[in-house]
Amino acid sequence: GSADAMLNVGVLRYNSGDLAGAAACWREAAQRGKGNACRYYARCLMRGEGVREDRAAATRWLKKGASAGDASSAYSLYLAGESDRYLAMAAASGHAAACVDLAKTASSSREALKLLRRA
Repeated sequence: GSADAMLNVGVLRYNSGDLAGAAACWREAAQRGKGNACRYYARCLMRGEGVREDRAAATRWLKKGASAGDASSAYSLYLAGESDRYLAMAAASGHAAACVDLAKTASSSREALKLLRRA
């Protein structure tokens, strides 16, 4: 099926308690370039849900998600201490929490307001 279909089947499987099935679906969708599927699969790896826990692999999948344009993957990388550039990437995509966090470091009130309006 399509990446979108695999993503949705993964959600259904996760909600029904089939963690291994969900992880497999999300990995397949992620391999097809679906940014949010990369984040979902990374969460499975981070928590050991349906797959063996592997934090290094989770970080790699989050980076793939961020590269595919998933703002939440970028923000997750920032929160994990990867790099401040991920905060800027997430904020540029309109991620509300990233905009607020970036506004706190803005060099001017005008810049901070601009970011907060984007949130």
